[in-house]
Parts: sequence; structure tokens; C-alpha cells
Amino acid sequence: MSEFSLAEQLEQVCQRINEPGYKDLQSNPMDAIQYHVVGFTSLKWLWCPTFVGLAESNWVHNFMVLMGLSPTDIEDADSIYGTANPVTLVRLWAPELTKKSFALTRQDPDWKSILFVQHPIHRLVAFYQNNLEEYHDDSYYNLGIHIVETYRDQAKLRFQDFVQTVDDFKTPIELPHFWEYIQFVLDRGASGPYNLPHLIRPIYRLCDVCPGNYQYIVKTESIAQEDPFLFQKLGFPSDFQGHTTNKGYKYEKLMKDAPKYLEKISLEDQKRLHEMYRLDFELFGYHMKY
Repeated sequence: MSEFSLAEQLEQVCQRINEPGYKDLQSNPMDAIQYHVVGFTSLKWLWCPTFVGLAESNWVHNFMVLMGLSPTDIEDADSIYGTANPVTLVRLWAPELTKKSFALTRQDPDWKSILFVQHPIHRLVAFYQNNLEEYHDDSYYNLGIHIVETYRDQAKLRFQDFVQTVDDFKTPIELPHFWEYIQFVLDRGASGPYNLPHLIRPIYRLCDVCPGNYQYIVKTESIAQEDPFLFQKLGFPSDFQGHTTNKGYKYEKLMKDAPKYLEKISLEDQKRLHEMYRLDFELFGYHMKY
């Protein structure tokens, strides 16, 4: 289980972060508490979901089953509750955490805290695949248009023929190229991690990692193997099967896809990404080859 292999390394990195000289690297605790960390009072769980893709939906499903919802209710969440967003759905059952209530969870030995982590490059690729590589109304109009308008001229100088379009519209829609998307990430990240969309913001900025004292740190790349152990530690019923549809295939494919996407950007940009997510690499034992 990951919490054993990562705990000592995480503690060592956190000690360095807290030393003088590590300027502006710690997260704003109230930003994490108010906008991302979720507290289940009835279950006494603290949870910070940080990754993109199927595993997040699977764990929302698991939580909802324990909260008493049927699988049908969960599948129909959009029509019943007006949201299909996993974290928004969870918050319907999780009272908003305050500075005081967050501190109390750290003092009560019965509370269990869970942090899901994912390789920074896998998160970046998954976000691109899920939101920008194909046409989606919200993602395109909220972010895709801005990326294309800002970086398309630079991209045309770099690539001879790459323009991605959606042809089933009266006016073809130009979708962001992966290179353009990475330029957006690098530019936004350079002006401050809080300017990045939360799903690709460095994890140490999202979950108040060092003061949070998470007991269970789960790498999503091996989540299918780690789930049964986590179910046991969190007190799930012994016959609980969990929601794991296609989980292994999803991450196996993502890990194979990531190097192909990295080939689309320069070595210099790869190094800049590594530096931007340096603390995530160090905190959670990830590595990057370039």
C-alpha cells in the first residue's frame, strides 16, 4: 500500500518545504479546505480527489453507495440532482469545511484522511484528452477558444500541418493542438499555480499536503491493486466489491499514451513542466524521462 512506501519520503520533502528559503511554495490552507478537500462527517473521512478520469468517478460511486444511494440514483445524478460532476455530487453529502472543522479532523484519531495522487504528466494528458482533444461545448468555449486564439500563430510557425477541426459544423471548429495546450499550461503556471484549472494544478497546491497529514496516499496508476486494501482500512463491508469498470484498462492506456504526447513538445518545455510540478514529483516518488 502506497502510504508505507511514500510516508517517509513525503515527510522528508515537507520538512524541506517548511525550511526558510522555500518561498511561496506552500498551499493556502483555506483555498484547499473551501474548494477541494471534502469532509464526510457521518463516515469521518477526509478526502482530496485530485485526478482526472474514471478513478474519480469510481470513488464517488463508492462513497455514494456507503451514503445510502442506489446505483440507479448515482447513474441518474444529473437529472435528479442537477449535476454529474463527481466532486459537486459528493459535496451534497459533505458539509463545507471551515478552518475550525478542518483542524478538528486532524485531532480526532477516528478520522481517516485519503489523498489520491497521479503522475503530473498523466494528469496533463488526461485533462487534454477529456476536455480539449475532442469537441465539448463547455471546455471549448471556456478554454479551447482562448488557447487557439493565443497560440495558433506560434503553432503554425512550428508545425506545417497540424490543425485539428471538427467537420460536422457549418463553420469548422479548430481544436487546440497538444503543443498549444502545453504553452497555455506553462504560461499560466509561470504566473502562479492558482491560475491553472484545478484539475491540473499541482497537488501540493490543492490538498494542503504537508499540514494535512494524510494517512492513505493512493497512486491512481495502481489503484485497482490498492483498492481492496483501502476498502479494508476504511471499514467497508467485507463483501463490498467497489466500482471498478475498465479501471485497469483506462490507466494502462493513459500510461502508454503519455510518451507519445510528450514527443510533440520540445525538450526545453518538458524540463519546464518538470520544474513546475517538481514538488509533486518529489513528494509522491514520481519520475520523468526526457
